[in-house]
Amino acid sequence: MAEIEALLKRFIDDVQRLYGDNLLSAYLYGRALRNNHDPSRHMTHVLLILKTLGVKELREYLTLSERAYRGIEPLFMSPSYIRSSMDAFPIEFLELKEGVLLFGEDFLKDTDIYLRHLRFEVEQEIKGKLLHLRHGFLATFKKGRLMDLLHESFLSYIPTFRASLVVLGKEPPQKVMEILDALKEGFSIDVKPLISVWELRHNPKMLKEELLDIFDRYHSVLETLAERIDSLDR
Repeated sequence: MAEIEALLKRFIDDVQRLYGDNLLSAYLYGRALRNNHDPSRHMTHVLLILKTLGVKELREYLTLSERAYRGIEPLFMSPSYIRSSMDAFPIEFLELKEGVLLFGEDFLKDTDIYLRHLRFEVEQEIKGKLLHLRHGFLATFKKGRLMDLLHESFLSYIPTFRASLVVLGKEPPQKVMEILDALKEGFSIDVKPLISVWELRHNPKMLKEELLDIFDRYHSVLETLAERIDSLDR
């Protein structure tokens, strides 16, 4: 953690020098705040809010040392973009609002996320990722990459799982097992298939038939969760 903090301090210092008064805020967000973050394997995400944002500012960023900051993935936004996009991307802004302010004013503090927008995107994300999961199964099964597909799918669902708990009026935890426990309680679903997928990282040599069984149960519980979310709109 100390290594990440030192890297982020150097990064923010360089970004400040680069953009000057045009840099309004910087936030650390996403996986770096959860217990499953491994900076040697996963990108560290930083939101940069610029007063003026265009191609010129993006090209300026490219002058920073790619080698020095190859583990950092910046997300650029402007105040006008944020104000006009809260209803379109409530899951993403929910995650950003939970971020740690690294520099500047807390621009996201007074922004509002409406539950009706959040519920709609949660349902959309669960069902959309299910479509990708099915397509991925057809594309990867014969290539022996089913375990990778399951692992990547699960990680992509974590922000959506957390957002679904907010829809229920619950405070979403950060730790994966606590998120799954809250899903079980809040939506009355069997989360054992989700736990099985999460634990695949500890069992990389699982037999194909075992993986197929996990995939089947994982797919089924996601369909059930989508139905539960859909029913909240009735």
